[in-house]
Amino acid sequence: MSEFKVHKKIMEDMIQGENILGGGVEPHKHARCLGQNFLNSKFHLQKIRSAVLKEFEPGSQVLEIGPGLGALTEGLQDDFRLTLVEYDSRLIELLSCFNVREVIHSDFSKYSTTHQYFVGNLPYDRAVELMLHAIRSPNFKKGFFLIQKEVAEKILSRKSNRLSVLFNAQTHVKHVLDVPGCCFKPVVKVTGSVLFVGRLEVPNCDIMKVITNRQLFSSPRKKLKNVIRTCGEHADSRLQALSFLEVFKLLRIN
Repeated sequence: MSEFKVHKKIMEDMIQGENILGGGVEPHKHARCLGQNFLNSKFHLQKIRSAVLKEFEPGSQVLEIGPGLGALTEGLQDDFRLTLVEYDSRLIELLSCFNVREVIHSDFSKYSTTHQYFVGNLPYDRAVELMLHAIRSPNFKKGFFLIQKEVAEKILSRKSNRLSVLFNAQTHVKHVLDVPGCCFKPVVKVTGSVLFVGRLEVPNCDIMKVITNRQLFSSPRKKLKNVIRTCGEHADSRLQALSFLEVFKLLRIN
């Protein structure tokens, strides 16, 4: 077994509290607080890789958010010039063994980049925050993100809610595939979904208008005349009944 494979196996065993070199080791204590759930299904990894290959230009620079043990990295390293941004310092040495341009120890939400393409198996509790940081980067074009299915469904909803409006302001989003919780280490109780997010050539609305106008989304079941000052012809309508374009029009005048 190569040094790299031994190192990777030790890191995997840390999650289970075992060590192939003998004796027990401390489990990955921070996995829960960091939202670490490592995808280890070869079938789903190959599906994601195939989707990425169809959308990203071969040989282009791609930033991977939170690569973890490098399961997705391993499948993409020969097709793209990867930059890895990992928050867990204990994984940096392992990730440096892959064929990548750079491994950066950083919280992605605090990292500035000019990359156009992004991929990431995101911690479910921070997925929206990290996706927004990616799509608001100046050169963002496309990204694939694995997030909790429940959140993905809100983003994909054709009814207007804060998340669906937020992501339709400057991007188009489509569902790629679902990933059952049993495909992760440690196993999770919820299903994940991979979303493709692409920048619109002409944005529908300034995304900061959506982020800052919390009032409009605070009471979606109330009539708009009881929620915002200027609602024009939609005074007696509720937010969920409006199309995205109608919501964007309201955001421009409030």
